[in-house]
Amino acid sequence: MNHRLALAVLVAAAGTASAQCNVSKYGVPDFDQRRGYLPNSGSMYCVPTGVLNWMGYIANRGRPAAMGHSSSDWSSSSEYGTVNVRDFNMGDWMDTSDTGGTDTGDAVDGTVEYLNHYNVGPFMVMGLIGNDGWQVTPKGMYSFLKMGHLVSMVYGRYEKDGDQWERTGGHCVTLVSVQDGCNISQCSIGFKDPWTGDSDSISTQSEFATKWWDVSKQTRNYDGDVFPMWGPQGQASGPNDTIRLIDKMIVILPMFVLAKDPLHIDQMIVHAAPLLSNNEDPPQLNVIMPSNAALLHAFPDPHSPSSIIITAPAGGVPAKVWDYDPVDKTFTSLLDLPANPGAFTIDRRGDLLLEINGDLHKFHRLSDGAVIAISYLKLGLPVSSMAFDDATDDLYVLSGPQRRLLRFPGGNIEAVPYSGPLPTAIPVGIVPCIAPSPEDGKIWFCSDASPIVYQLTPSGAAPGWLVTNSVNTGGGSQPTGLQFGDHGEMKFISGNKIHEYDIDPASGRYVPSGDPHFENLPASKFLSLSRSRTNFDPRLHTGPAWANIVDPDPKTPEVPDCLADFNVDGFVNGIDFDEYVALFEAGRPGADVDGDTFVSGIDFDLYMDHFIAGC
Repeated sequence: MNHRLALAVLVAAAGTASAQCNVSKYGVPDFDQRRGYLPNSGSMYCVPTGVLNWMGYIANRGRPAAMGHSSSDWSSSSEYGTVNVRDFNMGDWMDTSDTGGTDTGDAVDGTVEYLNHYNVGPFMVMGLIGNDGWQVTPKGMYSFLKMGHLVSMVYGRYEKDGDQWERTGGHCVTLVSVQDGCNISQCSIGFKDPWTGDSDSISTQSEFATKWWDVSKQTRNYDGDVFPMWGPQGQASGPNDTIRLIDKMIVILPMFVLAKDPLHIDQMIVHAAPLLSNNEDPPQLNVIMPSNAALLHAFPDPHSPSSIIITAPAGGVPAKVWDYDPVDKTFTSLLDLPANPGAFTIDRRGDLLLEINGDLHKFHRLSDGAVIAISYLKLGLPVSSMAFDDATDDLYVLSGPQRRLLRFPGGNIEAVPYSGPLPTAIPVGIVPCIAPSPEDGKIWFCSDASPIVYQLTPSGAAPGWLVTNSVNTGGGSQPTGLQFGDHGEMKFISGNKIHEYDIDPASGRYVPSGDPHFENLPASKFLSLSRSRTNFDPRLHTGPAWANIVDPDPKTPEVPDCLADFNVDGFVNGIDFDEYVALFEAGRPGADVDGDTFVSGIDFDLYMDHFIAGC
């Protein structure tokens, strides 16, 4: 890969359009995990460091709290102490072991805690682990990066055991580039590797650099199941060889909500808090349904940037479940339905649960887009609302007309549920709803018949539910579409607008939010709030095989970072110039080259100096 091009070639290439499905992140640090300040000199800190790279990136793009300040050069010796402390804290919140590394569940929880502790912004975190039904793919990673999200990629180390390959550990890196990501068989990826050589210093920062893999789809027998995964091309696969395959992602993305447009029955509204602050109002996107069908419900997909959408019958097309891809702006049909579902939800593994005519149906989605039925229950009750508690995987099912709330342990709809009546003092109304709060682990209830939101707890003796807390949202309020954020932030719809309440630290009570992100934005019928989720299963993904630890890989080429290569594709040409100018003219934080949180002519001059100098 040629990184040194003559200026004449660069100028001649100006204006050339970039290839399809190419995406890169400019200005991402490449912090070293091996540091004398860290336990065991940071040997097991690839996950904290692989995520901390994004904190340095965020800090230079309008969120300085991510590192305490922005910086024109995160590799300088003056920043080394700051990185030490932040890396230690990230690892502490991730419960990183100095001998056993970090598991994915703890990585998600620790990143959420870091973002919250430093008040970085309205973010959420996804932790995704591939399996025989769903795999991490370049297209998926491309889609996340293309949407502006931040991806830390994990590759597993696999060794031959008889006729199958078994995972023996893994390593976390920071994904900064996907080239030709829509190719179904091969592409290139660039990443920052936190690991440095054993002989390198543990008291000074090494030169920032990017490693490159040409990857391909590789189908093998992995731990008893045959399915494809992606890894470097040309890997030897003999009985004594070790291969590397991409099998996890940790993704940081902005909080957003999905809702029905109050003025158009066939449109979904997406309200997103800005990932990188630039003093703009939260963007709003309206998505029109296929065949102008009425929108019934929508949920964020826990595996991708997509939304899972249900529409009513229209134009001869039955009620349907769709996958909406915001990158391609396309709808893909997943499932035809015999009737409109009364309620719909998605668990953290991506399985769909629908109630149709009093029956519960659970479906599993495969990575190839196929949807298969996995369980069924003839409930015999009309269902008003359903919700999963990610901490326990319990499924809550509310029948408003029957005034009954059911809890299925572990989300198993074939198990005997805990089922009891709602307290008689609670008015159910026409549009009741339920939602679990990650903050207290309790289920909350609201309806259009009362301004009060109720916290419910199972009663002691006879099956039933007790009111153990309540929030009065004010006279005239009719809360519906109740949702909670990672730290218990309450959001609901009333009067076709979103309203937000937070927990007051002093009193412990819910009060109107002092730092709202979606207050008074339009919404109706339902509200789906993105939240941090992971498909991590402690029964399957713990132990040495699934730990993210050191994995020296001297064979992978490493290219020193080049500040002129704005699109991080490994070349310096007119595309880099055009992309920087476009960002600069828009006043976006990404054009802030000197890291002072302002975009000015100084930044333009600095970038021009780098561009003319080449690499």
